[in-house]
Amino acid sequence: MKQLQLIAVALYLSISVVAANNLKGEMKKTAVVYTGGAGDGSSVADTLKDANWNVVFVGQCTPPTKCLSLKDALKKTGKDGLYVQPGGGDDLVVGWNFVKHFRKDLKNWVSEGGHYLGICMGAYLADNLASLDDFKKAKIHPAGFDFTEDYVQTMDYKSQPNSGIADTKDYVLDTMWQGHAKKVYFQNGPSFIYKDGIADAEKKEVINMGTYPNGDMQAVVIPSKKGGVAVLGTHPEIEYNNVYQPAMFMSLVNKLMKE
Repeated sequence: MKQLQLIAVALYLSISVVAANNLKGEMKKTAVVYTGGAGDGSSVADTLKDANWNVVFVGQCTPPTKCLSLKDALKKTGKDGLYVQPGGGDDLVVGWNFVKHFRKDLKNWVSEGGHYLGICMGAYLADNLASLDDFKKAKIHPAGFDFTEDYVQTMDYKSQPNSGIADTKDYVLDTMWQGHAKKVYFQNGPSFIYKDGIADAEKKEVINMGTYPNGDMQAVVIPSKKGGVAVLGTHPEIEYNNVYQPAMFMSLVNKLMKE
């Protein structure tokens, strides 16, 4: 009888472990990550996977990576899920031309509760770019996803006062992140300043995650109707010269997902 009881207990524990693992799997979040002509999503995907996220890709994939349509991918992440537009090259017109057909569906999805994270070029594309000379010359309109312009201005950090940078080379910068000093990889990314004339009420809605050496914001989280938007000028998700800050990156993701 005692042996039967032990077998029953062991069986119960085994079933409980399987059930717990299945529940954990069901709760695993899925992110949509762009990869292609407007940015390489591989480092973002690896960092998210290491943090126990599933990842599906959209964009222009190179085999064996497979891309879904944006609509199918957004169904995978859900109405309150995560879309990441990673860093890319330095030509914003080229980058925008690769993703401009996403604009309507992404904006609708974010307005209903989705979350957009733009990194470097993806942060530029989150703004309204119509006033930039290159877009005017190319007569491109609309230009940019137009998520951030009511709250912050997206600036070319190397052109900002006291940036200490005058080119597009790779750097490791000494920055501040939620009150802590952090070294992080940087390559020709943006910084963020408050929009001219922003009301105090709107200013309070901007979450400043960290600053550059000159005091400009390097990442912010802002509301967007029912959803949220985060923009990031540095690259904590990329390892460069033995500097890699995945916890810094995931803290931004986690803050965004609470919006």
